[in-house]
Amino acid sequence: MSDVSFPTLTYANIAGGRGRAAALAQLLQMERYNYLEHQLTDEFEDMEKLNDWLKSANSALAELRVNRPADDKQENEYGTFVDAQGKTQSVHKWMIDNGIPIE
Repeated sequence: MSDVSFPTLTYANIAGGRGRAAALAQLLQMERYNYLEHQLTDEFEDMEKLNDWLKSANSALAELRVNRPADDKQENEYGTFVDAQGKTQSVHKWMIDNGIPIE
């Protein structure tokens, strides 16, 4: 989104303002635009966080598949994976930290 900031808007500093209904309507539209812009920015940030989490979860599950034991008697090594931020994580610890029971 844009980093453009607008001066503080008031009814008095809109061109042709003071007492004109059109000036008030313009002010309301500008404030509504600013509100929606902030709301969309927040939603995009939340979507990026969720997308990163999903990438990490996918990598963790792929590592679990690779390290799946051939039978129930074999000790399970969960392995490691690289998360969405490029950090190496322990699959077991990541799953526990994210509330996913794998025992």
